[in-house]
Amino acid sequence: MTLYVQKYGGTSVGTPERISAVAERIVATRKDGHDVVVVVSAMGDTTDELIDLAHAVNPDPPGREMDMLLTAGERISMALTAMAIDARGVEAVSFTGSQAGILTDAAHGAAKIQEIRGTRVREALGEGKVVIVAGFQGVDPDTREITTLGRGGSDATAVALAGNLPMLYARKEVKDHGTRRAIEGAFAPGDVVVLIDDVITDGASKFEAAAPLIEAGLIVRDFVIFLDREQGGADRLREKGYTLHSALKISAALDHLRGAGRLSAGEFQRCMDFIATVRF
Repeated sequence: MTLYVQKYGGTSVGTPERISAVAERIVATRKDGHDVVVVVSAMGDTTDELIDLAHAVNPDPPGREMDMLLTAGERISMALTAMAIDARGVEAVSFTGSQAGILTDAAHGAAKIQEIRGTRVREALGEGKVVIVAGFQGVDPDTREITTLGRGGSDATAVALAGNLPMLYARKEVKDHGTRRAIEGAFAPGDVVVLIDDVITDGASKFEAAAPLIEAGLIVRDFVIFLDREQGGADRLREKGYTLHSALKISAALDHLRGAGRLSAGEFQRCMDFIATVRF
């Protein structure tokens, strides 16, 4: 039986209707005979709203209390998602990061994952249940304090659960809360990093993302991208000695939409002409 780890961001679980749509997809995967672990973010703009609330009562809130506050967003999402799955006749159980065995260091606001034990996750999967894990959070086993992983923490949770791999998060700008670091996570000069992103067009943003990592002494060789828009980005990366791994090319996505009747032949051709003409 294949294990699927699915991650749903704040927009995907932003309303009851969207949570229901997510539940349908999860249930379909489970009914296909697969084990399913789902990582969810907080609904919509919940995290930003909670940060604003904290600053409304304290301009410099303690890190511990911020983590206690912010993890509430993902706990709401995980419970509602589990309820929606249960309503569709499939057993589901939700776990916080600590319940899922996600062990971190003590850095409030930017903790790094040290180990994933996952005993309760494995037990629940063995019982045939879908497991919903709150992203973005863990627990320091020494102090038993709840921690958060910083922005992008739900993505880190999903990847770590799937492969038990350490994660870094490079910020475009340093935030005024947490550790105020440009690169969050545990690393040492000489470590090899795989950069993960959603789309690539001309590749410029990928060079920008790699620059601070390289400056910190990390080695970047590979980029993993969900969608390649096929407008020259892969070629530019290759010219600089990088390797691009894409899950999907835009031409294949367009061809699928045409085959499904969502694009007419004319619309498909106009899109393909645009891709061929507008290159960087």
